[in-house]
Amino acid sequence: MKQFIAVLLAALVVTGIYVVTAGAGQQGVSPSRVARLEKKVAKLQKTVNKIKKQQTQDELGIGAVLAYSVCNAAVSADALQGTWINVNGRVATAPAFTDVTTALNDFGICQALSVTRQKLANPPTTAAFKQLLNLVGPGAATQLRPGEIRKLRAALR
Repeated sequence: MKQFIAVLLAALVVTGIYVVTAGAGQQGVSPSRVARLEKKVAKLQKTVNKIKKQQTQDELGIGAVLAYSVCNAAVSADALQGTWINVNGRVATAPAFTDVTTALNDFGICQALSVTRQKLANPPTTAAFKQLLNLVGPGAATQLRPGEIRKLRAALR
């Protein structure tokens, strides 16, 4: 019972001290402090907007690289399949590769990039590779614009 009273008394003392000193820590906010904080907020908002713009540009660049890579893989597969179609037709003793009659699906990416695939061409050519390289080479005839990249990203989903 004595312990209970001691604990209760200590709790009351602590509560009393808190009540008396709680208001002392609060200070009024001066107009100059508000002005400084408003300037900081404005500066942070500019920084956030700049970062958002950079993020959008980064996402567009990543989408372009992804689209280019998908088309490059499809064009490479076309050339490889065309090579084996040619080999199968020329050499009777060569093992026949049966999976060279179906072109890979590029989900319309190459067409969106204005690259004409040579599906199952016999013999294969480098025309599609030239078109791909023209997209990124100096004086590129085709420049990817943000709207085109968004369309390519939508096709990949």
